[in-house]
Amino acid sequence: MESRFNEAIHRIYYFLKLNLMLVLGFLLGGCLLSSLTVGISLHLEAKNNAALLTFKQWWNKVKIEYKQTALISWLYNLCIILLLWALFVTSQLKGIVFLMSWFVQVALLIGCVLTMLAEAQLRQYYEGAAWQITKLSWMQLFMSPKANIGTLLLGFILGLVSLQFPAIVFLTGWAIWISFMTSIYYKEWTRLEII
Repeated sequence: MESRFNEAIHRIYYFLKLNLMLVLGFLLGGCLLSSLTVGISLHLEAKNNAALLTFKQWWNKVKIEYKQTALISWLYNLCIILLLWALFVTSQLKGIVFLMSWFVQVALLIGCVLTMLAEAQLRQYYEGAAWQITKLSWMQLFMSPKANIGTLLLGFILGLVSLQFPAIVFLTGWAIWISFMTSIYYKEWTRLEII
């Protein structure tokens, strides 16, 4: 009786621990997704604004952009986290029920991601500068207002990577962005004699 009780306690403990790690990881991964719109706007402004090289100017701009897009970003994040949570819960099921629920939830997850990215792109159309993103940004790979095979495949891969390694996505995303874009900014600033 005592061994069964201890086993039950251990199962509950590890279940709660795994869930906590999962939720924290998804929150970190969600932070990357919520930063996309802000990153796009900063990318456009930094092209002709060397002042954004200073942390103070950059942080002030981030705060302004987040105020404008925080509600939409967090709504998307909440949907994605809930869907990922549902994927985890239904992974305890067996057979065809799990497969059906998994495919439905992955489709909804891809829809959330594509909707957010399309919203970010359309926002740049309103500002009249979408061509700069398409020309300069690596995020053009993920951004299209139309759901074609390529964007669905990339959305699926993005969803799977976020599901398996959410913290890694968060920790490496901005490092990749900064290292890749800094050289482009520097060349443009030098050409325009800003610096």
